[in-house]
Amino acid sequence: MRKDTVARARLPGLDVGRLLAGLQRGSVPGANDNVGFLCEKFSSLLDRLHLAESGDQECEDRCRVLELKIRAEHTEQQADQVELETVAGAASSEQNKLKDSLSEVRREEADMNEELQRARGEAESLMQQRSVLEDKCAQEQGRLNEANLRVRQLKMSTGGDDLRKMEGQVQALSLQYTSTAEALQQCRDDALRDDARLTKLRAEILGEEEAREHASLEASAQREELNDTSSDLGRLKEGLTE
Repeated sequence: MRKDTVARARLPGLDVGRLLAGLQRGSVPGANDNVGFLCEKFSSLLDRLHLAESGDQECEDRCRVLELKIRAEHTEQQADQVELETVAGAASSEQNKLKDSLSEVRREEADMNEELQRARGEAESLMQQRSVLEDKCAQEQGRLNEANLRVRQLKMSTGGDDLRKMEGQVQALSLQYTSTAEALQQCRDDALRDDARLTKLRAEILGEEEAREHASLEASAQREELNDTSSDLGRLKEGLTE
């Protein structure tokens, strides 16, 4: 039935069935003279019909192949989209971790700066105390030297009572000088310890700054990678939409 339908669609003015029936009954005028022509014509029509059917089959096969290809590409695009979304999620999570780490580094840096300022204040105070003690020590040393000179002079010119009195004064000055020298040495030791603390704090702050710079570079790289991933995801979504 399909062959008859195609033939009638292509040649609406020719009814092959009626023509063959007329030939069999001998009711077609001039049929005996034109049988060969009609057979040839019929064969040509059959060939054209087979060719049309072959074309239809080929078209159907191509459509099936294209449909399978489109489905495969769609499946692949969906897989790529899922993978890109996973990568984007991981990159976003890593970026949030880096932001938290950077915030923590900044807080630690602020604490270190505050401690450094306190240490600097303490060091300045100790330096002032040391300067005062050095001046006081110099004064006491001068007084001690003066007292020693007076003792020597008294030994040569005065009696024993004045000499003992002067020796007591010299001894008191010596004790005061010793106490002042010990306080000065303690101040110097404290200043050395504070200098060591300042050096250590400077090294720690420098390390924190380097770590912050490294974290900032990593965060920038992560942001660039995330932007690239987002762009790829956007292009993939546009492709899927099309």
